[in-house]
Amino acid sequence: MAEILLAEDSPSVREGVKTLLEGDFHNVRAVSNGEDALAIYRQYHPELMILDVMMPRVDGFHVCEWVRKRDSTTPVLFLTAKSMEEDKVSGFHLGGDDYVTKPFLARELLARVSALLRRSNKSQESEKGEAPFAFCGGTIIPEEHLFVKDKEQHTNISEYELRIVRMLAQNADHVVKKSELMFMLWGAYSAQSRTIDTHISNLRRKMDPRAKYIHTVYGIGYRYTCESVGLKV
Repeated sequence: MAEILLAEDSPSVREGVKTLLEGDFHNVRAVSNGEDALAIYRQYHPELMILDVMMPRVDGFHVCEWVRKRDSTTPVLFLTAKSMEEDKVSGFHLGGDDYVTKPFLARELLARVSALLRRSNKSQESEKGEAPFAFCGGTIIPEEHLFVKDKEQHTNISEYELRIVRMLAQNADHVVKKSELMFMLWGAYSAQSRTIDTHISNLRRKMDPRAKYIHTVYGIGYRYTCESVGLKV
């Protein structure tokens, strides 16, 4: 059972999703707008946030943006009636982890919620068990050498971005296919490759200038170069 925040302005969709999630033994706090969503987040710190993109007062994108400035780990799933690729990409740029386009099947939503919670739990267990690091060949790279620090001395990097850069660094100087990255993230090859491109773009923006050596191998995938951090392996 997980503590879930649901923000959806449509009463019928909100009640339907709430009932669906509670039937799957989750505790759901449901609100109808972005302002209330932020209030619930500040008070209860949910394990998962489900945000409708189009909401009154504060929309789902702005809620996610506000949360991501303070919290890089809580999974965010967008509900959107829009099918435009640009809207989906915007959500990932702001730190969203997944999206479901309305109308959607109940089993699809439950599967995505379950996957996000499972990955989040694994990430937390990993952080408790070992210090964070990436590999470059056989050499450990402290993550503080990879990412730009903000004024509060922490990096706003999502779980997906961290998993991608670790996989690339572990396979340094070798091409990692997009399909392999998609399988690592979602356990399937069906996700849109544009999503991987967006995560890579975010990583390049956040990485230290000395570490911006994620090369695009057009039509195939990406390659991480160890020399980006002055390492020889």
